Amino acid sequence: MQNTIRTANDHFVIEVERKAGRLIRFRDRMGGYELITEPRLADNFRLLLPLKDLECNYVFGSEQRLTSFEKTEDGLTLHWKGPLRNAAGRFDLDVTLWIELVDDSIQFRCIVTNRTRYHLAEVWYAMLGGMTGIGRNDSERRATEAMIPNSSRKWHQRLFSDFGNTKGQMLGTLSGEHSFMYPGGMAMPWISLYNPGLRRAIYGAALEEKPRVKLVNFAVMPGLAEQRSFGNWPRREETDKFPRGLTLWWAHVPYTRPGTAFESAPVVLKCHDGDWHEAADIYGKWFRSHYPVVPAGSTWIRRKTTTLHTMFMLPEDNINQRYVDIPRWAKAARAAGETDGRSAWTTSTSPSLVRHGRSRPPAVTRSRLHRSQKRQLTGLMIPASPPSRRA
Repeated sequence: MQNTIRTANDHFVIEVERKAGRLIRFRDRMGGYELITEPRLADNFRLLLPLKDLECNYVFGSEQRLTSFEKTEDGLTLHWKGPLRNAAGRFDLDVTLWIELVDDSIQFRCIVTNRTRYHLAEVWYAMLGGMTGIGRNDSERRATEAMIPNSSRKWHQRLFSDFGNTKGQMLGTLSGEHSFMYPGGMAMPWISLYNPGLRRAIYGAALEEKPRVKLVNFAVMPGLAEQRSFGNWPRREETDKFPRGLTLWWAHVPYTRPGTAFESAPVVLKCHDGDWHEAADIYGKWFRSHYPVVPAGSTWIRRKTTTLHTMFMLPEDNINQRYVDIPRWAKAARAAGETDGRSAWTTSTSPSLVRHGRSRPPAVTRSRLHRSQKRQLTGLMIPASPPSRRA
């Protein structure tokens, strides 16, 4: 019996080991590149099940035995039946992972059924372990770069030669790590790994309409070296027998209750010509197909040239205005020629979240005002809820 399970199409070759179900081969057929070059770092999933005396109770998928699998025309379905084990004990968890070849892309999905008495805090999946870049040799692979769209700028790094930050973001980790959250630091949930010299790239995105928190993460093993002119990746001669490479994965933080199941967002990977500009176009096509542009003038906010947004209470508990101040506030707005206003209280811990519209503070509505105050607000529109992101 072969030691691997294989699925392929014109664009990809995927191989998973039979013992634990780790993804040990990911070949870009159209480009001609092996994207997992250190299979000893191959992985599949990871779960966090915090215990009362052990918050970091991680269950490693790479340490579990693959129970069964199915091969279909377009991919693989992998099953790990509970109990899953680690040094802290046995936990009644089931995991199913789908790896589907859909035309020129790969889609990862997973479901975790939690029959323990603990909350399921983290789910890591779509794990590509053992990457050293895009190319046919070390020299080509080291030129691979990463681009992530942050909220106010792009994060750009030659990730496979200089991993970047070796201080703040590695506290509490085994080695260097980068972690990006959406919604939060990321403006959109997609990434691009690309080799500018070879004009070949990997696009990755978590595609769902639910507003759930998710993270994309990078980690490099076995460690990093600072203050080198050519970058902080370890040299092959330095790592000796230890595997050397980067792991990419996506994660949810669902805190799923005991006795329930968690289903992940689909994570899509696509190999393509070009660089991050083409990746942005790929995500843009998906986004526009799900969130069409709202016609100008179809909503009240698009019919106005200006609106007034006032924060009544700041995250630091500073109170700028009270309910009784709303009539005076409205009168001043009307006197300035403003007929549309917004007032908000927020319990956010970061003022930037409010500035960028990522908190959902309760808006002041007419139903929450005293009758005498309502009469004084004639002519000033106060929305019952924050404007939708489509508006």
